[in-house]
Amino acid sequence: MVLKQVSNVECYEQAKGVIPGGVNSPVRSARQVAGKPIYVDSAQGAYLVDCQGQRYIDYIHAYGPVILGHADPGLKAVIASSASTGWVHGQCHRAEVEYAALISELIPGIEQVRLMNSGTEAAMTAVRLARAVTGRSHIIKFTGHYHGHADALMPQPDLSVDQMNGIPAAISELTHTLPFNDLEAAQRLFESLDGQVAAVLVEPIAGNMGMVFSKKAFLVGLQQLCRQYHSLLVFDEVMTGFRVGLTGAAGYYSIQPDLWIYGKVIGGGFPVGAVGGPRELMEQLSPIGSVYQGGTFSANPMVVNAGLYTLKRLMQSGVYRQLNDYTRTLTAEIRRMFTAHGLAVQTTALGGMMGIVFQSKAVETQQDIQQDSVDRYQFIYHRLLGQSILLPPSAYEALFIGLSHDDVTLTLTLKAIEQVAIDGEFANN
Repeated sequence: MVLKQVSNVECYEQAKGVIPGGVNSPVRSARQVAGKPIYVDSAQGAYLVDCQGQRYIDYIHAYGPVILGHADPGLKAVIASSASTGWVHGQCHRAEVEYAALISELIPGIEQVRLMNSGTEAAMTAVRLARAVTGRSHIIKFTGHYHGHADALMPQPDLSVDQMNGIPAAISELTHTLPFNDLEAAQRLFESLDGQVAAVLVEPIAGNMGMVFSKKAFLVGLQQLCRQYHSLLVFDEVMTGFRVGLTGAAGYYSIQPDLWIYGKVIGGGFPVGAVGGPRELMEQLSPIGSVYQGGTFSANPMVVNAGLYTLKRLMQSGVYRQLNDYTRTLTAEIRRMFTAHGLAVQTTALGGMMGIVFQSKAVETQQDIQQDSVDRYQFIYHRLLGQSILLPPSAYEALFIGLSHDDVTLTLTLKAIEQVAIDGEFANN
């Protein structure tokens, strides 16, 4: 089918009449970079094509799920084959057993896996499970870490009112948000809440404040505190799972939490979430245990078969070397080009994930991100967009690539970045 070309502005104006804000997820509005949404007509490999017919090299990749590349031929064949036998039936099937067994085989410490439909649902389930097995109610999380939009994980900023933004203070007061990488703050809170903490949720590598690594001593310290106070340590690997490496961030740091939260990559581009952990914890979930979790679309054949195919592709030799080579080369060249033209920049990269911050100070917490850096990112975002390079429309998002990014996309991207750096207009913006 050939679609009539219309402008992104026309699409946006129509969308605002029937969709709140014109978008179905806030970051897509591009408000954080003073932009407008892009309406995509097609995606292939490393490229997107919008409703105006403009083609972009894509460094969003659906914010993480797309790791093989858009419309990967092998994955398309798997999806077609799965669809031919029915895509949802609400029953058990053999592929889900193989899928859970493969994740358990790949990730040391995971013995059982429960599948669901999103990272938010997985985080919500992990919190409920932690509260049930510990008999406690309080949760610790960290500034700049996103675990989905469940009430317990998006506490209101002002507890002096009964309810804010639809979240009751009675729920928010059970969730405590601390500075990332601040072990002393965690220790003080554990002491003050002696015996009341059910779980600590942490992104070992944060992806919603750029891409910021935990200090290993911080994660080790959290693990020790959880053991000391008989709380659960939960790694949120919705972004990092099977993206930064085959064993994720837990493997990178050689630290096993009590529970893992997954999403994005493990669904091969379809909606998915998962909680994994040792048998003694996981069997507290119904129907064996009393902690309820269920879903109509959980582990449906389309998602499971797409996920199985994706994980098996990622197990092939050289996959993560390819991803690392690309992201490390790109970030090194970004540092070189901008630094040579007077703009300080910090970069991070691992596997198919990157972070860029336009400032001289290294980022260890969200508070380290300077407003000047946010402003520069906005300026550079628009300059690169004009050269058909699509970055995330927020200075606080990580960048993602897939296996379809290659020497051609790298060369074109670096050429565009070099032009922006040479122009030098950012110096006064």
